[in-house]
Amino acid sequence: GGCDAATSNTATVTVTPDPTVSITPSSSTVCVGGSVTLTATPSGGTGTCTVQWQSSANGTSGWANISGATNTTYNAPTSSVGTIYYRATYSCTGGGCDAATSNTATVTVSPDPTVSITPSSSTVCLGGSATLTATPSGGTGTCTVQWQSSSNGTSGWADISGATNTTYNAPTSSVGTLYYRATYSCTGGGCDAATSNTATVTVTPD
Repeated sequence: GGCDAATSNTATVTVTPDPTVSITPSSSTVCVGGSVTLTATPSGGTGTCTVQWQSSANGTSGWANISGATNTTYNAPTSSVGTIYYRATYSCTGGGCDAATSNTATVTVSPDPTVSITPSSSTVCLGGSATLTATPSGGTGTCTVQWQSSSNGTSGWADISGATNTTYNAPTSSVGTLYYRATYSCTGGGCDAATSNTATVTVTPD
């Protein structure tokens, strides 16, 4: 008798989404020494949560933790030519929080641009034909060849208007010697412009 019903305090139970994580960009291509920053976007989970970056040589197996790479951004090394694959894991200590693994990001490091031209020396008569050929390689992004000429081969190099193909027909309407070279530049990160060897074109009288 006299037992009044009692009501307890209130307990709150919060259920959060499981951890998820994604990384951007999904694909990057730069030259040696270029800059590639990958960004992880984690969400969900509860408790103490940790991001861990991993790398793989083939993108399917052999994933290994990268020592010290636990921030939401990661600067991928670009000192060696080749392709490396990256992903991030995101784990939380909260009960029932399953660790998440991100998508895979591909980072490809290309050789710096190089260019050479042939032949290195040509001698023709007035009105003869002197075709120079540029062989560019390396680089990434939008790449452009530009032919240049000089009267002495050491200074005063000037772009030849419209001469942006891999071949160039040197003018032979005047007697004398001119010097030619080609530059090769690419818009990719870390891609330093390249300058070819010098080719000499001598036009002699008929």
